[in-house]
Amino acid sequence: MLKDLQALVEVESPTDDLAACQRVIDKANEITQRLIGNKAEVFEEKGRPIYWYFTSGKKKAFGALVYLHRYDTTTLARLRTDYVLELQRKLDSEIQREQQNLALLTTTAAKKASQKLIKDLQDQQLELREYQAKLQHAADKRIAIDLDDGVAYNYTLFEGLVYEGAELKMADLKKKSEWKRKNP
Repeated sequence: MLKDLQALVEVESPTDDLAACQRVIDKANEITQRLIGNKAEVFEEKGRPIYWYFTSGKKKAFGALVYLHRYDTTTLARLRTDYVLELQRKLDSEIQREQQNLALLTTTAAKKASQKLIKDLQDQQLELREYQAKLQHAADKRIAIDLDDGVAYNYTLFEGLVYEGAELKMADLKKKSEWKRKNP
């Protein structure tokens, strides 16, 4: 899987071309889905994830896997500054480029496709801005985790930042970590 990403990055330079960057993100999301699977059954410890999928939401503007045992108090700040803010700049420039391109298009089909792409990018941009604000708030708290508290308790500390789906519900994890919440 890492070779898939390396091959994609070696072939294309995503620094100036957001479309190439989007292909890298799509490939990373595909690899993440392969790792997490439909039931999040891979990389679990007693039914709890040890690779945490930090995701911006349904539009999939941003996604990153973080290994539980490598997390420290600076991880969220690094995610934000190294990846989220950079992606925001690239989305902004891609929207501007596509809007300029739209003015040059002559066919109706091409204009509709360009308008749809602009709308999708703007939706991702909005989702990413909201996620960046949440991430900044959490990064400012410098959340520390204690592995002795258990995966379920630690995962719930990042509610709103990490993946939550049908197979991985925050409410279930909160129930499993009730013992820690009663005895802090």
